[in-house]
Amino acid sequence: MNDSPICTADIRIELNKLDGLRSTDFSVLRVKPHILEVEECKNFAKLLFGDSIVYETDSGALTMRLATETEIMRLEQLNNDELIIDLYGAGELSTVKSVISETIEILRNAVQTENRNITRKSCNWEYRPLSYYLSNDPDTKADDGSRIIMAYVEKGAISHKLWITSRDESDYRIQNIYVYLNSEYSSPYDIETLHMLRRLCGNRKPSDTEVEAALEKAADIVKSVEIGKWAIIDSQVEVYKYWKNKDNPLYVVNVTAVPCYDGIYLLHVNQLEAIKGSGALSDYYYSELSITLSSSGALVEVSLTSPLDIVSVAELNVDIIDLQQSMNILTTYIEQWGEAILQNEGFRERDGYTVHAIIDDIEWGYARVNTKDHSGDFLLVPALQFRGDYAIMRGDKVIYSYRDLFGSDYEFALINLTDGSIINSIL
Repeated sequence: MNDSPICTADIRIELNKLDGLRSTDFSVLRVKPHILEVEECKNFAKLLFGDSIVYETDSGALTMRLATETEIMRLEQLNNDELIIDLYGAGELSTVKSVISETIEILRNAVQTENRNITRKSCNWEYRPLSYYLSNDPDTKADDGSRIIMAYVEKGAISHKLWITSRDESDYRIQNIYVYLNSEYSSPYDIETLHMLRRLCGNRKPSDTEVEAALEKAADIVKSVEIGKWAIIDSQVEVYKYWKNKDNPLYVVNVTAVPCYDGIYLLHVNQLEAIKGSGALSDYYYSELSITLSSSGALVEVSLTSPLDIVSVAELNVDIIDLQQSMNILTTYIEQWGEAILQNEGFRERDGYTVHAIIDDIEWGYARVNTKDHSGDFLLVPALQFRGDYAIMRGDKVIYSYRDLFGSDYEFALINLTDGSIINSIL
């Protein structure tokens, strides 16, 4: 039997990060999910693409578009050894070339029987069920209550997809505008989209001057968004998350913004994975505005998720608990949390497994809690967010570290400073 404690905690908090907290007058705000109106979505597209025509996505037209000489010519141009190695790596050259050649042959055969002309329609900005975009013969089983707008914008050889979702059902809710670089026709191994990414972003890390210019553009977008109130909290130069060839990376500038009220940011937490069922923390996604740009400032991707509207000020100048009390709450929570982590991840204490936690980052701001009055509203309350790393141990051996495994900090606890409760607990 292992006599050591199940969980040991090393708390390394820089208390100077709390200086602003002590001098801030917090309120408790009552907010509600902002329902995306069609005109707002249309204006958002105009903000990103100016007066470019937004085209309707239509499954019938897409099917016809595949069987054209244009797509064949594109794939023939992309079926190039040097280009494929750049996009996927040398190890994938033979496979990718083979699949592209097979696709070209299929399209050539289809051209023999395809005589219809393709006409593109401007987007009519109307919400539809998902089944409308999946098939010409809509199957109601594909519909879950979400309202969808799917469209695309083409500027030269660059194409962006717009996927807008508005869902306000009893099981879960989400309001999201997702804009991403994507070919409007399906190409093998997504080579068309990857080629567009390389054309936009190049094959080197952006310079400081380029990053600064990209950040200025991102700030202009955030300032001009008319859906919610947002402020930038983070920016990073990173390898694009969907890039295939890790040996020849593609760099982008990622910017993250969150709701901001009277200069106080909403704490940035991970988007919810479970939003329905007994384990769900909420039926509504957390709020975030993320922007991805190339080194030249060209738009790669934008996602606006779950904006909020203020309903009222529930309480002015609210009193908060003593900061030492919050640290005591954290220590007590970590002990119980360690037991839950071992159980959830399938490790047993009796086999000598323990957890070692390092809490080395803290932030303060507003956090979202349910009102519990079945109104669908939320309260924004002052809170502390603790982050860090943890390792599953067996004796002195590290089985794995969260930071090493996922490349990011673990969110230990979000503590409500009005009453000391834990907001996002796994317990």
